[in-house]
Amino acid sequence: MDEDTYVQTIKDIEKFKRYLMHKRYSENTIRTYCDVVKQFLFRTKLSPHLVTNQDIIEYNHKLYLKKYSASYQNQVASGLKLFFQVVLNKRIRIIDIERPRKEFKLPGSPPINRTASKATKK
Repeated sequence: MDEDTYVQTIKDIEKFKRYLMHKRYSENTIRTYCDVVKQFLFRTKLSPHLVTNQDIIEYNHKLYLKKYSASYQNQVASGLKLFFQVVLNKRIRIIDIERPRKEFKLPGSPPINRTASKATKK
């Protein structure tokens, strides 16, 4: 990434941050989405104007291989989609980006002492 592209990328990220603030996204979401965009652009060394759907799909697959959490992968997909849509007026087909399945956890069993005390009250 040359110096002019770098400067323009920083400006684009600032524009994105202002957009998120005006739309009243939470501070955590703003920080996360901006960090996701920075990491993607600087790790891939691509100009935002040259990024394709395939670049994002490959990046997301690398995150999967590195065992990043499902929630982080979803944040990456959402943050990049919004950035390209808002700042560059470029449509990213989010359907093409493989999102991890939502994790389903089995409900925990009640503590033994709580169960026993209910049984003795009857």
